[in-house]
Amino acid sequence: MNIKYLLFLMIIILTSCTTGAKIAENRIQAESLRNLGEAYLSSGNASLALRELLKAKALYPDDPYTHNDLGLAYLSKGRVEKAVFHLKKAIELKPDYAPARNNLGSAYIAQQNWDKAIETLKPLTENILYTTPHFAEANIAFAYFMKKKYSIAEKHYKNSLDLAPEYTQPMRGLSILYRIKGDFKKSLKMINKAINISPMSGELYFQKGKTLEFMGENEEAKLSYQKAISLGNDRIIEKAEEAIRKL
Repeated sequence: MNIKYLLFLMIIILTSCTTGAKIAENRIQAESLRNLGEAYLSSGNASLALRELLKAKALYPDDPYTHNDLGLAYLSKGRVEKAVFHLKKAIELKPDYAPARNNLGSAYIAQQNWDKAIETLKPLTENILYTTPHFAEANIAFAYFMKKKYSIAEKHYKNSLDLAPEYTQPMRGLSILYRIKGDFKKSLKMINKAINISPMSGELYFQKGKTLEFMGENEEAKLSYQKAISLGNDRIIEKAEEAIRKL
């Protein structure tokens, strides 16, 4: 065999090995950066999460998990269009990536694109392998609620509760829905049920205050708003203080 040809083959083999090793090294490093980004996301620091996740993407651009995390980070920062881009990319890379699909539905809800959210989330309610379909059901319910299709919204909120009886998000949704329909007793019963499960939620106490206010129970409403102020974030505190001023 020609010596030059042998040398050429050896160079190709060595180059392939080196390239493969480099790709493997990049993936390992990218995974470490992604894990760090996820830790920052869990602690609520989306800015630091983005810094690490963008480094991870540069090393391994076809990792669906990194794109999903980027979507969540951008969503936390209010950069919804970027969130949609990365979540769609995650699903493109991994079509059966159910959590990314649910997150994409949430991003469409943030865009107030109710129909797109419903279209995106509906397959999750039919996927027997998806372990948390109650999230999708609650998000679909909210989208229908915003479309003022209250009967359909109620059905999906109840579907969510059937799947996860202690999930307070659909309880909150149903309480607001019943309040809008004028059924204040059912609204109060539902929000009290949610508070029993999550007694440290300022948002739930705020919603209880709204229902009591509609019932004409202003003193009781004020107590609930004050509880919301003691437990809530800045947004809830501002809303509850405004509600008290208007009583």
